[in-house]
Amino acid sequence: MNPEQRDYLNHRMVRAAESLEVARLAFENNHLQDAVNRMYFACFYMVSALL
Repeated sequence: MNPEQRDYLNHRMVRAAESLEVARLAFENNHLQDAVNRMYFACFYMVSALL
């Protein structure tokens, strides 16, 4: 893995973690549609990191 790939992977993993945190906050505040949206993007970021 070259440095650019490693940076991309790290960036996507950070974005996934941030999205999960926002999803948790939205869920705790009963914003279920927003929580689902953020969980979707967390999955998207992690899958794009793996690809």
